[in-house]
Amino acid sequence: MAASLVDLLPRLADFLAREGFDGSAYDYRSATDRVVAVINFQPSDTSDWFYVNVGVQPLFIPTEAEAPADPATITEPQCVFRKRVDPSPSESWGWYYSTSTPDRLEPLLLGTLNGFVRPLMRIPGPLNEATVADFEQQPIHPVYGLRDGLNFLHWSRIATALGDPARGKEFAEAGLALCNRRTTLLIEPLQTASQAADDCA
Repeated sequence: MAASLVDLLPRLADFLAREGFDGSAYDYRSATDRVVAVINFQPSDTSDWFYVNVGVQPLFIPTEAEAPADPATITEPQCVFRKRVDPSPSESWGWYYSTSTPDRLEPLLLGTLNGFVRPLMRIPGPLNEATVADFEQQPIHPVYGLRDGLNFLHWSRIATALGDPARGKEFAEAGLALCNRRTTLLIEPLQTASQAADDCA
């Protein structure tokens, strides 16, 4: 049994270094000139386990905090695409502080890197390809994220920034159609994104 996350970090850091990530303590990053990915190990102060959080942020759109993305300092909660790596669907409480944990975690984390992080970091790739229709058959797309107004705002900005204002307009208008009384704060940004798409058309 490991005493804490600190005991596990050297091996996890070595694994991430082999996968192209650099960092220290709890945050590790890998960046291209257009996209950055963040792996965060979140310790629990009140239990015997920790969480593994993964984020991807295109550098050419605002973060979740509506700020420019700095690839050297961005944190996982600021990324517009995020995912948690759990041991299994029935073990969503996290990973135990155990010396055997890396043996279970590394294959699942590698799967997340290959199936989620690297596709979103590749341009051209999914960032150039996603459409509103991709969200119609499932409320949560395994790579593209939730079918909701906030995610559609991000996708609208991505599409317009990558030179596809028609797709940007489609996402903005679909996002507006999803807005309700609980998401009124999204209306103005989505309207702005729709207008930005028109201006680039």
